Amino acid sequence: MLLIFTFQAALYALVILEAHSDVTTIDGRVCDYVIFDLDYPQLEQSFRISWHKGNTSLQHWTHGNTGHGQHIRVFPNGTLGLRVVGKEDAGQYTATVCKGSQRCLYQRRFQLRVHGHLVRGLVGDCVTFDLNCVQAAGHIHVIWKKDSQRVAKIRQAASAPVIYCKRAHVFPNGSLSRCPMQWGDEGEYVAEVFDQDGVHLHQETFNLELNISD
Repeated sequence: MLLIFTFQAALYALVILEAHSDVTTIDGRVCDYVIFDLDYPQLEQSFRISWHKGNTSLQHWTHGNTGHGQHIRVFPNGTLGLRVVGKEDAGQYTATVCKGSQRCLYQRRFQLRVHGHLVRGLVGDCVTFDLNCVQAAGHIHVIWKKDSQRVAKIRQAASAPVIYCKRAHVFPNGSLSRCPMQWGDEGEYVAEVFDQDGVHLHQETFNLELNISD
């Protein structure tokens, strides 16, 4: 279970003895596993590390313990690993290294940018939007939308390909194909993936650009 703690206002009163001067920018895509390298070599037994996304506490870690969550992990050296599940993971992440409750020694900030997949195709051809994140066998529920309008959906991975409109096919793993492509098909496509109990697993975004053949 992902550990979420209320951000304590008292954190603002802590004295930070050393702060990394720059914000490190990390670019990721849905299903990427990104690493926020703490880069603080002086950890000791009594050190405590707090990770925040914005003002929300993600994970507390003390030396000798490894933290795990639904899609995050804190490694033994305090580095944070994150499996990107959607654009909602984008934002600023801050690590604070403290010794005791009020004496903090080091702080580092990261900015995570989450990008969609760029898909290029030709007018008149077929284009497939591959859901590379779907790994689990069994039942899934995928809803595809283009510019917020529903294009297609599938309710279980074991079913045969399903046609929900004239040119849209959804494959057993939830991937979408449109054929033949028309100029009006350009735009943003979003796939929302749920498990068989309706729990949201992740969201993938695709940006389609079309051209004409030479």
